[in-house]
Amino acid sequence: MGRGEEYRLPDSISGKWTDINKKCTNFQTVYQRLYSGWKSGSSDEDITQEALVEYTNANGQGRP
Repeated sequence: MGRGEEYRLPDSISGKWTDINKKCTNFQTVYQRLYSGWKSGSSDEDITQEALVEYTNANGQGRP
């Protein structure tokens, strides 16, 4: 990006990674629970949408 090696400090990347990883893990937990109780005729899209709604309600955030 033309800003040299010091554009991002390792600590700033690590902090963001920790936040992203936590959100992804929480979403995956919700998705896996819903997927395990998969209803006949449900598509992956149905499960993903239901998981997103449940995750958003539980965490008060937009996207994981």
